[in-house]
Amino acid sequence: MSILTFGWIHSLVLSSYVLVSHGFQHAAFTNRKLPVLHAVDDRLSPETGLEGVSPSRRNLLLTSAVIGSTAFASKASKSPSVNNIPTPAASVLTLEQATEIIGLRCNKKFLHNVIASDYRFLYFGVPDLQSPTIRFDPPDLLLPSAYDSRDAANYFQRLDERMKTELVRPSNGHLGTTNPSEAARWGTPSSVWPLGDCHFAWLADGGNFLGSTGNILVDGLNCGEVSLDDALRNPRTEIMFSGTEGFLTVPIGLDKSLRKALQESFFI
Repeated sequence: MSILTFGWIHSLVLSSYVLVSHGFQHAAFTNRKLPVLHAVDDRLSPETGLEGVSPSRRNLLLTSAVIGSTAFASKASKSPSVNNIPTPAASVLTLEQATEIIGLRCNKKFLHNVIASDYRFLYFGVPDLQSPTIRFDPPDLLLPSAYDSRDAANYFQRLDERMKTELVRPSNGHLGTTNPSEAARWGTPSSVWPLGDCHFAWLADGGNFLGSTGNILVDGLNCGEVSLDDALRNPRTEIMFSGTEGFLTVPIGLDKSLRKALQESFFI
């Protein structure tokens, strides 16, 4: 075999290896599962007493969110900091990383409803929280220690039985509140961002779950006139949530910066 022929074969084999390797890498990237985009209920009742958003404004917000989140994911996938997002074992984040995680991994139904509510946040109290953090706290609503009350634990046990056919209930969920002062009872008020496949429940009339006997709405199904973004717009209501990948918490002191970063990311 001549040296020229051997060189040609070597180059062909090397090129094939590069193409195959690139194909595997491309497949591994494109096959990563991203959360599914969900539609949001546009209905708003004048009887709820909630601050409203016109249907045209809300549709603009949601359309922009879908377009913007796609562009945001493309932009974030090229950002060096995305590749440096800590694992759950080291889950303290910078604000930039937290913003990118919200764009890429936050439950899309929840994120779209936050946008539709004009960026009203849901809050969760976290002791001594100083930086954005991914958390994997086990549900504790059935424990007396959650409210330091056996009566409260009994209430949530009865509520869990009532909601036993639902995908979110006290035994697998956490409670967030739209009222930062209420969240402060448990620690630093922090905006909370459920990750992965999530489900949500809230009271039709707003307010807190403990002691309530009111109608509970789950995932906006048959919810009448009160959708998830309506609940977020209510300044004093709780929303129960469950998720498959934990949740991100961002201290309230970063609210202004986070809101600005999200608005710029989604081109709204």
